[in-house]
Amino acid sequence: MSQEAEKISNYESEAVQKNKAAMKSKFAERYQRMQDRKNDRGVAPNFNTFVTNAVEKVDLEYTGKNEVLKIRLLDHKGAEIKYGKEIHNDQEYTYEVTKLDEKDTDNIERDLKKVRWCFWIPDIKGFDSKQAKHLITIANNPESKADFLSGNDTAKMNAIKQHGILYAKKEIVEKNGKKTALLKVKFSKWLDGYKIKMEAYLSAKKGKGDTVATRLLTANPEIIAAHWLNAAGRKITYTGYQQEVYLYLKTLGLQGKTLETQVFDQDIHPNPVPRIGTDDQVEWKNNKIKIESREVIKQFKVGNKNRYKEAQQDEAVEENPFIGLYDFKNKIGYNLELYIHIANSEALDIEGVKPKYGQLNLIPEEKIITAFFAETEIEKVQADAPEVKDKKTGKSKLPPKAKVPYYKKVNDGVIGQKIQLVAECANLEGEEVVFKIYEKEPLLVEKGTALPVLQNDAEVTEIKAVVTDGYAVVDLELRQKSDDDFKKWLATLKIDGKPEDRKKTHFWVKTHVEDVEIPINKEFLKRSAFQVISTNWHEPVDDPQIAIYNQHGIKKAKSNTFGLGRGRFHSGLDIFSLEGSNVYACLDAEVFEIQKWASKDKSGYGHNITLKVKNPQELRNRKREYKKAFSTDLDKKSGFDENSKTFLLRYAHLEDILVKKGQFVKAGDIIGKSGVSGIAIGTHDPHLHFNIYSSIKAEKYLVNPAYYVYWKEINDLTEADKKIQEDRKNEKYKPNPIPKLSKLK
Repeated sequence: MSQEAEKISNYESEAVQKNKAAMKSKFAERYQRMQDRKNDRGVAPNFNTFVTNAVEKVDLEYTGKNEVLKIRLLDHKGAEIKYGKEIHNDQEYTYEVTKLDEKDTDNIERDLKKVRWCFWIPDIKGFDSKQAKHLITIANNPESKADFLSGNDTAKMNAIKQHGILYAKKEIVEKNGKKTALLKVKFSKWLDGYKIKMEAYLSAKKGKGDTVATRLLTANPEIIAAHWLNAAGRKITYTGYQQEVYLYLKTLGLQGKTLETQVFDQDIHPNPVPRIGTDDQVEWKNNKIKIESREVIKQFKVGNKNRYKEAQQDEAVEENPFIGLYDFKNKIGYNLELYIHIANSEALDIEGVKPKYGQLNLIPEEKIITAFFAETEIEKVQADAPEVKDKKTGKSKLPPKAKVPYYKKVNDGVIGQKIQLVAECANLEGEEVVFKIYEKEPLLVEKGTALPVLQNDAEVTEIKAVVTDGYAVVDLELRQKSDDDFKKWLATLKIDGKPEDRKKTHFWVKTHVEDVEIPINKEFLKRSAFQVISTNWHEPVDDPQIAIYNQHGIKKAKSNTFGLGRGRFHSGLDIFSLEGSNVYACLDAEVFEIQKWASKDKSGYGHNITLKVKNPQELRNRKREYKKAFSTDLDKKSGFDENSKTFLLRYAHLEDILVKKGQFVKAGDIIGKSGVSGIAIGTHDPHLHFNIYSSIKAEKYLVNPAYYVYWKEINDLTEADKKIQEDRKNEKYKPNPIPKLSKLK
């Protein structure tokens, strides 16, 4: 090559290199502009990247020798915040790497640029140091207007990843002649009350020690919400006398503090002549509320009209204001409008406090406000009761919490279910309410006929209850007295067949109160009727059928039923199911337990799921008349209780599990894949082993699942069914490693 040609070649090579460098720089700048635009638009940041400066290349694989040994936390003035001190939402904080192990002194500055930062909140289940990797990115997120820490722990964790950091920036600065890595960060106020763990690391997280800074975040004191609830948990703006209502408070930054609340009546002066006065305070001696958590509920006993006599005096005007401006003998009364005032808000330094919270009108009319079907739960709330003396200290303290009923409205149920019918009333204390239940479209009874149900084991069409503390509540069963009549209802709604073929009916309620000045007749649930079915049952696998062969390929179907067909007790049904087939939730349920196949050398249930049935009556309704397939079959074990409040369903030998413990599933949801796990040497008979327990998961409480699983027995199998099982039987034993699980990796 000539010298001239060599010069041209070198020039072109340098130009290519410069062009590549320029393109890299432009790409980095373009990427940063995209991120900035996302942040400006409020797009959720990408939490699969680290906190990084605009032009820094993200390096997920650290290959250096240095490790972080220690970090510290500084406030916005540069003062160190020691362990045990709180941090706040309205300040920027700086986490500083104060020490590397300096195993490679030549590359300290390079490695400082690669320091990774992560945070986690241990009080939220599952949000541990393992989940904390790659959680922080550059962000200029606005503060969320709504509390994002609601829902289950998984939802909270995901919300914190998206909204918990308002701002974060990674920097390399020089301090006292040495380079150091910083993370500047600002947290959301909604993390109030949570301990935040922040860690700096290079190659691997430790999760503890001097590389982790743990601080409790406390938000500035603020009242987020304050309103009144009834015993059904519904927000209300009016109530009658002689009732109990509940003050709901949601706060930030006040945990451990005590609010002193006052009740006032807002005066109304509609007379033509202006009057000077102030709102009347209603005496509430038991007015202290301890802020134990973000949300608290305080009981308030409304009391009778005498309690509000003084407040009522100036809540009236003349019927005719032109006949004597100051003659108050003939007056029209107005409803009292109560509100809450926080008396010690200034002392607690509460931000943006309002003078009035929670409007509540006291109405004098006798009325039924609403009626609905419900399940009652007992809640503990702060009691409307006098303070008590502490036996040890002699000092006054708040009284024990009150146990109060919570009437949880339900919108659907099943025939035969035990349930409550509730009427919320105003000013009807001690009166009798009569309920009647009707079908929206006649299916179980003739049109216009009240539905017969059981009250106190007697069949009635008029259901009666007395109003106590503002509620008429009655326990009933949605069935007739006669078992034969009940079975007719079940047959009408179809308990067999596919779920989509089953029928539904809808109930509404008529109420009546006789012994009052103006008799009350009111109808409820006509628009949003109470939906009733027989059962939502879905078979555990598609086209369930008895497994013909045993593990070794011998034709022995009786070994796969519930009973003694193996010469020893077999606890469930072995339902033939090829590997990888769908496994379904039979009923609405909670994932009660998940067990993994611990060792491929040991046989057992393998990977298995246990569900806890939500509505036990659905399982009871599913039971059929069943003639046992073999003389060795059993009905149940001695401890099984058909009237139990708890039923457990176990699915065993699974290839995969697609749910997590604590998760709620609906009937028909796919919860796993069938397999042969737990069968160490393999099998010619792939199947789902299915159990049903009452009360607890123990052999004593088992029942024969064939009463509930409508499977094909030997005589029901088609030639095609038999051929599929025979073909699978003829296959050789397959290697049986422990299958990987989708939800438990």
